[in-house]
Amino acid sequence: FDFRENGRLAIVQFVLSRTDWSKRHLLGRLYIEKNPDVRTVMAVKSKLVSGEYRTPSTPEVIAGKNDTSVRIREQGMSLHVDVARVYWNDARRIERSELVQ
Repeated sequence: FDFRENGRLAIVQFVLSRTDWSKRHLLGRLYIEKNPDVRTVMAVKSKLVSGEYRTPSTPEVIAGKNDTSVRIREQGMSLHVDVARVYWNDARRIERSELVQ
């Protein structure tokens, strides 16, 4: 599995391991315990996304507050994104800057 942080939200990506998936709530609680700035841990079963808005596959809050909205500051803008509804990838920063210009 892989952890990514986006502000107060951590996203765990499980690569279809049944063992890891069955331990998701424990992993979420431990992550919050070790990272006190994180308020929510969300899990997705894989890195697959689908649809026009690139929705993550089976997102689930596994620990903390049931809030998957984050504010992202980029290119001098402040964006509000619900990562349970729209896939966000920090690596696409250059592509987004080209769209803005």
